[in-house]
Amino acid sequence: MRNHSVLAAVLLCSAISAWAQSRPSVVGPWEGNFRDSLSSGTLHFDFEACSKGHPGGRYRTSAGESGSFTGREKGQVLKLTLTQEGTCQGYYTVTLRFKQDTGTGTYSGRDCQGQHDYGVISIARANGKQSPAPLPPRTPSELDQIAWWQHEEPIARQAAEQNREGYETEQRYKEAQASASENEVKKLQMENELLERKVELLKKLDATTDPAERERLRREIDMIPAVEPGPPAQLSETTLFDSQGAPVAYIDTKDEQTIYLWKGQPVAYLFADGQETLVYGFNGRHLGWFEAGLIRDRDGSIVGFVKGAVPMTTHVEPSKEPKELKPLAGTRRLPSPKPLYNDAWASVPLGVFLSRGRE
Repeated sequence: MRNHSVLAAVLLCSAISAWAQSRPSVVGPWEGNFRDSLSSGTLHFDFEACSKGHPGGRYRTSAGESGSFTGREKGQVLKLTLTQEGTCQGYYTVTLRFKQDTGTGTYSGRDCQGQHDYGVISIARANGKQSPAPLPPRTPSELDQIAWWQHEEPIARQAAEQNREGYETEQRYKEAQASASENEVKKLQMENELLERKVELLKKLDATTDPAERERLRREIDMIPAVEPGPPAQLSETTLFDSQGAPVAYIDTKDEQTIYLWKGQPVAYLFADGQETLVYGFNGRHLGWFEAGLIRDRDGSIVGFVKGAVPMTTHVEPSKEPKELKPLAGTRRLPSPKPLYNDAWASVPLGVFLSRGRE
C-alpha cells in the first residue's frame, strides 16, 4: 500500500500527464466518437501538459463546435469541464477513465440547442495504432428521453427565441437610453448656440437706427426657434406646424431658406423682398408670406406656424426622412398684393399649400 501511495503522489495529473515512468503520458492529440440525447459525431482533444497539477487543453467536434477544457484527477478517473465557445456557447461535464491508449466515459451539459443528456464518449490516442472502443447501445430511458425531447423541442425552441427577443429588446432599450443621453448633450449645446445667436442679433438691433436693417434683424430673430423642452432639433432647421399642431415641414436656414416637407421633398423657399419675407415655390409661384413666425396665404389667413408663435400644444416631432435634391428654382412671378392679415386658419392644409410650389 505504501508503494502505491508513493506512486500516486508522483502521478501529478493522472491520466492526462502521467509523469510516472510506469505509465506513458497522454499529453497530445486524441480522437473519438460521442453521442447524447441531441447530437452525435466525432471529436478531437488536444491534451496539454499540466499546470499546477490540473489538466487542460482544447477540443473541437465534427459539428463545428470548439472550446477549451480544464479538469481534475480523482483516483483513476478524470473529470473535465468543457466550455463551448462561438455562436452556440455552452458547457459540459465529462467523466473519463483511461486504459493505456484509450479512454471511455460519460457526459452531460447544455448549449444553444438545449440540454444534452445520456452522453457517452470513447477516444483513442491519435497515432492510428488503436481505435476508440464502440459506443454502448442506447438504454430504454435514453430512448424515452430522446422521444420526449423531439416532442418538446419546438416548444423549447420557441421559448428560447422569445427569451432572445426579450434580451435584444432590453439591449435596444439600453442603447436608446444611452443615445438619448448623447442627444440631450447635443440639445443643450444647440440651445446655447441659439441663445448666443439671439443675443448677438439683439445687440445689433439695439445698435442700429436704420429702419430697413432693424426690420431685417427682427425677421431673423423671429426665425430662431424657441428654446423649449422637447426632442433636439437641428440647429439650422425650424419646424413648421399645421393648424392641428402637427409637424409638417421645416425651414433649413443654412440651405438658402429652403422649405422641406417632413418626407424630405423641397417644395418652397423664403425670399426677402425689402422689409417683407415672401414664400415662393420652386415653380416661381408666389404662395404667401412669412412674418412673426406665421405662414400666411395670399388671403392673409394662417396656414402654418413655428413653435411659440401660436398658443397651441404641438405634437412630438418624428424623425425626418432624408432630403431629396432641390430642383432649379423657376423665375419668380410678381407677388400678389399684400392683404390685411386675419386670425383665421386657411381652409387648405399646410402640406397641400406648400406642395403647390412644385406643381
